[in-house]
Amino acid sequence: MEVQFEPALQAKLEQIARESGRAAADLVQDAVAGYVDELAETRQMLNSRYDDIKGGKVKLIPAMRYSQGYAQRARPAGHRASAWMVMISTRKGKSISTRFGIS
Repeated sequence: MEVQFEPALQAKLEQIARESGRAAADLVQDAVAGYVDELAETRQMLNSRYDDIKGGKVKLIPAMRYSQGYAQRARPAGHRASAWMVMISTRKGKSISTRFGIS
C-alpha cells in the first residue's frame, strides 16, 4: 500500500525521522498500528455497551432528564470525573442516553 501525505505533514514526518534516527516508514507503521489497536478497542467497548443496552443490563434515561439533573449533581470544585455518556436517537425521534465511567 502506498500512502501520499500533504507536503507539510511529509516534512514533519521526515524531520521526526531524522531526529529519531528511525525510518519514516517505521514511524508511520507504528502510528497506524497504534491507531488501529485503539480503534478496535473502542469498537469492542461500543459493541459491549450496545449488547448491555439490548440485554436490559443498562438503564437508559431520556437525554433531557439527564441534562436537567446534571446541574443538580455538580461536583465539588476541583473534582473531575472520568465518564462517558452515550446518546441514542430512537426511531420515534426521542433521545436516550446512558452514562458510565469512573468518578
